[in-house]
Amino acid sequence: MQPLFQRNMSKKERFEDDGRTIADMSGVERPPLILPNIKRFKELRAEKKAAQENNPEVFSSSEDGQYRKRYESSEDKETRKAYLGGAISATLLIALIYLGAFALLVVILLLIWGVL
Repeated sequence: MQPLFQRNMSKKERFEDDGRTIADMSGVERPPLILPNIKRFKELRAEKKAAQENNPEVFSSSEDGQYRKRYESSEDKETRKAYLGGAISATLLIALIYLGAFALLVVILLLIWGVL
């Protein structure tokens, strides 16, 4: 009698391709590793600008010539600032907790070693 792992290896089934496409990856390009494709970025920027100019009901022009979405308002900016402030304050709070714990550890170790 053969061990179980050898028996399973001998019953290996061959892979057969049935021709179905799960995800079409023909339009996906590989990004460059070293230098960015500046020509492609310029093309995308031109496409975006053309879309903004062709859809005036979605985008509006401001005094500085920049196109912004019409549903952006000062309330959205205030909310964004509030979220950013909350995230920064939470990060600083966590950093202060870690710094305090490290300082407490140093003081305890100095007391144990008899330096203080």
